[in-house]
Amino acid sequence: MALYRSFIKLAHQMNSSRPMVLQSTPPLSSLQRYRYYDPVVLRTSILNGICHDNSYDADVSQSPFIEPSTVKDIVRNAFRKQDASRDMSQALTAGYSAFRAVSAMQTQSINTSVTESTFQDISVRIICSAIYVGPIRAVNSNLMHHYAYRIQIENISKEDTKFQVLGRHWVFTNASGTVEMQVPKFSEGVIGETPVIELSKGFEYMSQTTVTTEVGGMYGSLLLLDTATNTQFEARIERCALTPIQLS
Repeated sequence: MALYRSFIKLAHQMNSSRPMVLQSTPPLSSLQRYRYYDPVVLRTSILNGICHDNSYDADVSQSPFIEPSTVKDIVRNAFRKQDASRDMSQALTAGYSAFRAVSAMQTQSINTSVTESTFQDISVRIICSAIYVGPIRAVNSNLMHHYAYRIQIENISKEDTKFQVLGRHWVFTNASGTVEMQVPKFSEGVIGETPVIELSKGFEYMSQTTVTTEVGGMYGSLLLLDTATNTQFEARIERCALTPIQLS
């Protein structure tokens, strides 16, 4: 119970004024890689990693957001379901692992934006997450700041629709808001791919950028194609902060 009380005390110190994005930290080993995924399966896996069982409402995994109060309820229920076969060492390990996962998720939310848009029968969710890699020296010896970013594109339509990603547009800014680099509108595909995303499915990829200041931002849009009507439309991506946060 001491571990449980400590976790709840620490959880109360988290920023409860805004929901967290239910996500794992983008792995740097995935740079320039891509994959298709099932959003519900992915978020369920993340939740299970926090509470190590199914002690949460299944509806939680339907949304990319999770309230700090919901995290506390998940952990509270998990602690209450401990049985006699679980020794203190296992409880400590599980509790510490859960807190690290929640803490990292809360911190990563600082560098994350979630944008939803609709075109006719198609609804799209785009999640942009950035992670600070570190300072590097450019060819001209100027100090640059290296960021990796993950883009998750989800088909959240109510109807049985699908769309294709045709192109991208990115704007990267420094601490003063000055544009330092752009990916022209609309450059073909994403990392060389033009994925087709089915209903209730997602596609994610990772790439990277540099800015001259430690802090910056990125925003943009995707050019999408409604495959049923052969109509193109634009899905914007809200600004994602580039902040050198430390993930614990």
